[in-house]
Amino acid sequence: MVLKENYKIVGIVTERDIVRAVSKGISRDSPTFDITSKNIIKIDYHKSVYDAYDIMMKSNIRHLVIEKDGECVGVVSIKELSKPLSLMLAENMSY
Repeated sequence: MVLKENYKIVGIVTERDIVRAVSKGISRDSPTFDITSKNIIKIDYHKSVYDAYDIMMKSNIRHLVIEKDGECVGVVSIKELSKPLSLMLAENMSY
C-alpha cells in the first residue's frame, strides 16, 4: 500500500513491514504510518523488467514504486517479476 500526503508519496507498507510490526508487539490500533517504510525506492515506468529486478536485488526490497512524470502509477513486486524474468531467461538459453 502506498501512502500519500498532498499528492506526494510518504511511505509504502508491505507484508514485511506488517510482520516486523507484529513481531515487535506494536498495537493493532497504531496508525499505518508508524510501520511505513519511508525510504521509498522508485523506478520510471519506461524502464525494463530487468531494470526493476536489478534495483530490487541491489536494494534488498520486494516492492518497487513505479512512477510516471513524478506520480506513482503502480507498485510491482518481485513475485510479479518472476514469470517474465524466467521467460526471458528461457528464451535466451534456447539460442
